[in-house]
Amino acid sequence: MRATDPDRNEWYFEECPLSEAYECCAYEYARESNSKKEIVAQWRRHAKGNKIEDYLERSGGFFDPPSNTGTYAYFPSWPDKPFLSVPPNTRKLWRQVLGIPENLDALLFERPIEVNSWDERRNGKLLEGFNKDGQPSCLDGHSQYVVFEIDWTQHDQALIEKFQAWLKRNRPQDKRPTEMRGRGNPGRGWRQKLTYLGLYRLLKGRSIYDAIAFLKDQVLEDENLKLRPSEHPQDWKRAAMKAEEIIQWFEQPSPEGVSTKRLFEAYLESGYFEDSYPEE
Repeated sequence: MRATDPDRNEWYFEECPLSEAYECCAYEYARESNSKKEIVAQWRRHAKGNKIEDYLERSGGFFDPPSNTGTYAYFPSWPDKPFLSVPPNTRKLWRQVLGIPENLDALLFERPIEVNSWDERRNGKLLEGFNKDGQPSCLDGHSQYVVFEIDWTQHDQALIEKFQAWLKRNRPQDKRPTEMRGRGNPGRGWRQKLTYLGLYRLLKGRSIYDAIAFLKDQVLEDENLKLRPSEHPQDWKRAAMKAEEIIQWFEQPSPEGVSTKRLFEAYLESGYFEDSYPEE
């Protein structure tokens, strides 16, 4: 490796743990965003120092990042140091300090059954359903909102059986469950976005053919490298375009009314949830 070569952790994300791919993706793309850097820098000015404990104190003692940001706002390494350059044990310790569960995927993708957000539009849809067939229920995208009457004098098993019976009668036939194993693991989608970013960064200051040659040299030096160089310029252009789309998304102003008082709101309400990224 030459002194002028980029740090591998700036462009090689293929071995990022799938359980951390979402967090790494937000961290790394935010490093490309002038908007996010400015938001976090302004927020950090009110902290006593540059330690995670200082940022936690800055937010009143619980994880409450600046609007439309994420955990990276608390990581002292951001934006100067790549995510994967921070030792795994340190990343784990920082999440523990913030009170973030070990299995972040469970929080992001196994959403609780309770409604975590509501608005006037859904009120109208719910009332429309009630007026139509007497059932307070409405479909909204891939979700259905339903009002249940729960008799707490009944045993858990009886309530479970009632919900199972409702589910059998009402589950839409055209809605397939998301596969969470193997290729269905949501972390794979985030890692793909990281691959786009890695190739985008390799193209900085290089022609496509120089980038291909560089990646070939890396494979020769490390036969275990999982990122194989494509010799088709269109593949590189497509990856760079995808990365640029996501970067531009990060540059957009924070939406009004975003709440980030708890981790769940911060990730699911802030716009970083998977459906909010530009489509593949």
